[in-house]
Amino acid sequence: MRVDKSAPIEMQAAPSKTATSAPIPEKNVVVSGDPDVTPAPAACTEKVAQDRLDCLSHEVLSAIRAKLSSSDAGIGSHANPVVISFAVNEYGEMEGIKVDNASTTDLPKKIIVALYTLPTFAPAQKGGKTIGTKVTVTYPYDALFPPK
Repeated sequence: MRVDKSAPIEMQAAPSKTATSAPIPEKNVVVSGDPDVTPAPAACTEKVAQDRLDCLSHEVLSAIRAKLSSSDAGIGSHANPVVISFAVNEYGEMEGIKVDNASTTDLPKKIIVALYTLPTFAPAQKGGKTIGTKVTVTYPYDALFPPK
């Protein structure tokens, strides 16, 4: 895979369809700041490139699923993907978590609480120095909940 250094590092899996909208990615991770090495949760630090992004997406989703239950699936808009963004500073600390899923405030609150349970990240690196970056992860609404 070729990396375009002028664009954010991105990961997309095969799209899935929802009944009420056009195809959306199963998961999508965008890291801004043009790092040489993307930030990663502790479980992902040995991985590189796409595998590191896939692992980051999996760890974020696992943290969310651990705090949500199937009964929470009734809150929020099923038609809209859930967009989660946060900064990882040069020390690996997660900051400024935002969750976009118009129609409720309950779901974003629960997701934010879940993400603060993640351990400190390995920060992004550029030129051998740690840097802060912004991470945006998008999931289909239904992917957030543990399978029944």
